[in-house]
Amino acid sequence: MSLKTVPLFVLSGQSNMEGRAATSELAASRFGPYPGSKIWNVLTLQMEDLEIGVNNKSTNLLPTHGPEVTLCPSLRNLLSDVVYFSKLSSDGAPLSPLGGFQDFSEESSQLFDGVTNQLGLVAAWMSTQGLAPDIRGIFFQQGETDAAFDVFAEQYELRLELLIETWRQVIDSAGWTTWPGGNVPFVMGRIHTDYASPIVQFIDSINESKEALAARLENVWLFETDDLPTNPPGDEIHFNSEAQVELGHRFAITWAANAFSESASEVEPEYFETEGVAAGETLEERTKRFSDAGDKLLPQGHAWTSERDSNLRKLVRGMAKAWARVDERADALLLERSPATASELLSDWEEVLGLPGPCPSRAPSDLLRRFAAVARLSFQGGQSSQFFVELAARLGFEVTVNSIKPATCISECETPLYDAEWVFAFEVHAPEVTPFFFTAGTSTAGERLVEVYTDALECEIDKAKPAHTVVHFRYDIDAAPEYAPWSELRPSPTVIGFKHPPVLAN
Repeated sequence: MSLKTVPLFVLSGQSNMEGRAATSELAASRFGPYPGSKIWNVLTLQMEDLEIGVNNKSTNLLPTHGPEVTLCPSLRNLLSDVVYFSKLSSDGAPLSPLGGFQDFSEESSQLFDGVTNQLGLVAAWMSTQGLAPDIRGIFFQQGETDAAFDVFAEQYELRLELLIETWRQVIDSAGWTTWPGGNVPFVMGRIHTDYASPIVQFIDSINESKEALAARLENVWLFETDDLPTNPPGDEIHFNSEAQVELGHRFAITWAANAFSESASEVEPEYFETEGVAAGETLEERTKRFSDAGDKLLPQGHAWTSERDSNLRKLVRGMAKAWARVDERADALLLERSPATASELLSDWEEVLGLPGPCPSRAPSDLLRRFAAVARLSFQGGQSSQFFVELAARLGFEVTVNSIKPATCISECETPLYDAEWVFAFEVHAPEVTPFFFTAGTSTAGERLVEVYTDALECEIDKAKPAHTVVHFRYDIDAAPEYAPWSELRPSPTVIGFKHPPVLAN
């Protein structure tokens, strides 16, 4: 059976590709679903129409979004065909190996091979549908973590070139592209240079490496991001919703201007208009829109007056107000279909999901309630370290998980003297205080400007851990006040809450 070749695009990078922009800041018309923009759902393992808050995330399921909100529909409009997308990105993922975290390094092969491994799943699924992938481009937004370490920054150009060439070779050898020579277009954005963190001080070096590769490698293109706004203070490293909408447009336009057309001027702007109703449309504006439509639908002829002050036209305007209210409520309902964006029906979601449940929370704001609802809805169980990292991320925490190994006769001198029972224990390492900041458009009046809590984290992990294990929680008191070489950051920080060895039943 011959397979129909269809366009497929790859989205990858770290948190600004995965997305940390609150979905609650989006206009209702941005949520989709977008027919013809098919994205790989990492939970159901199939292609689905893109729907923000439902299938747009790949490694964390927070109520946030990335550039896919406009990137995917824009390319669908441009190509006038069903277009497929595979997204795999991870928060804080550098190109160099960073122990305990996912990264894009060749050494760990986590995301280095993970992206192409997921493409293998996509290709296999497509074959069952009578389809074959034709990868037309790779979109990559990454580099912030590499900018925190001098050794990472020094190796960045070499490692990024290796990543690009390896991905291209795998894609070409698998027959997943028709691009001449296998040189699949690679589009990336620069790193925003206005970050407040003193730790991220090698941004210029990372951007220079990207510029060098864009100048030297075929079909590698770079665009500016410095003018894009970031989240409120406390999270200036991540683009906000307005910026992610524009970031998606820039990815699409940069690809289209270089791979689809000979000049940017040939790419018509309307290809990148993906929103149905204007964001922030007032009830009066909706009423006028329905009134104008009603006037145009009235019968023609001498018996039907065209006077605006006639009773007939007044009747239409009066009915238009009711139509506008129904339309406004229908748009609001779009936000309620997912707990990630629900407000009016958030209590109903909690009732269905069995929340708040036995795990305590000292800060039951709407934002934290949404985190808990999304975590419960997406919970599938697991026993790996990555499972617990992702479970914590769904609750709004960034943690690392470490196994604890008993000391043996061949252990190094500085190895802690854990006995054999510690083999059943593992450690969750998190900041002592994880702040949740009041956010315009997400938080509501009466909530605190900053809220912190860890009880829910410990309770949820205790519930999910294997029955034969004991989990210990470790919290840092002080973070490094300024940048230090990687070798100096390795020693364990001050620790609180680390209890005595577990006592296990015989």
